[in-house]
Amino acid sequence: MNDIEIRRVTLFSGDGFGRAGVTFKMGPVLVRGAKVFEKDGNRWLSMPGRKNGDGEWIDTVFIEDREARDRLEHLALREYDRQMNAPPEEFAEAGR
Repeated sequence: MNDIEIRRVTLFSGDGFGRAGVTFKMGPVLVRGAKVFEKDGNRWLSMPGRKNGDGEWIDTVFIEDREARDRLEHLALREYDRQMNAPPEEFAEAGR
């Protein structure tokens, strides 16, 4: 699937494993609430989720196509890295 677009990556401040919020478009669907996490040197993109009645987290969005899921994660982490390494004024001007 080639129609994946990272619309926004919002960096988080503070402690914790969450590093950024991600909004992406896949085909005609816009998804808000994905997150970049980092723990023990590993980074990954987590889909929006909620706790079920048993207190377990479940994804509210799940991409079944493994290739599309991997591509989305690659694009999101690449944009996250770009923002982490960009001069602060670049994002102040863009309103991010």
